[in-house]
Amino acid sequence: MQRLYLQIYATVLLVLAVFVGAAAVTWKLAEEETPQYLDIAAELTGALLPDADAPPSRTRRRSTPCTASCASTSRSIAATA
Repeated sequence: MQRLYLQIYATVLLVLAVFVGAAAVTWKLAEEETPQYLDIAAELTGALLPDADAPPSRTRRRSTPCTASCASTSRSIAATA
């Protein structure tokens, strides 16, 4: 009779292989039906970011001061915590 640890090891490898195979088949089937989300995300990111040759004033991150509504919101959140 084989050692128990070898049976456990073989079972784990078999389950892993079945899972990887099922994931690959599911991925391939789903790829044909759904749009490419990374392409959509790349287009949105490109639209939001300034051009590479934009002047430094456009590429700097702008910080907006906290307004009265912002301060009251943070106080109400702190009060509920």
